[in-house]
Amino acid sequence: MLQRTTLFQIADDSTVEFRANIDQRFYHSVHLGQTCSITVEPELGQTFAGKIVRMKPVINPDFNKTSSSAPDTPDLHRTFQVCVRVANPDHHLVMGETGILNVDEKTPGITIPQSALNAFASGKGVVFVEQGGFVKAAPVRYADVSDGQVRVLSGVK
Repeated sequence: MLQRTTLFQIADDSTVEFRANIDQRFYHSVHLGQTCSITVEPELGQTFAGKIVRMKPVINPDFNKTSSSAPDTPDLHRTFQVCVRVANPDHHLVMGETGILNVDEKTPGITIPQSALNAFASGKGVVFVEQGGFVKAAPVRYADVSDGQVRVLSGVK
């Protein structure tokens, strides 16, 4: 009896990568290693856990959205791309499927009033803190500016 031997494997789908375009408003809320859940259309009701493994550091126009304007007009949505790695040991996910990505928002940090932040560059700034009776400038990294609040990721406790 002949024994079967695998010569090569075309694709290994035990782990798949899900690419998603995310609106630029969320750029500072998303980071490498962040956990996500994915729901794909054929598997409605079932979610798959994953982690962001790559982020393109460039914000590009999303040409897949419908717009009656030319590509360079400011009303066109702008997005950045992330790649999420998902374990697929049961082979439920099929390469090429479309789905919905939900990024977990459990990111460490403290919230301060936006008026307390002196922003210099995207995601970087300074806050002034009292220390030992003196006021000191503390460089910080921040994200999620909304409703007059800023989430500070590092630099102050």
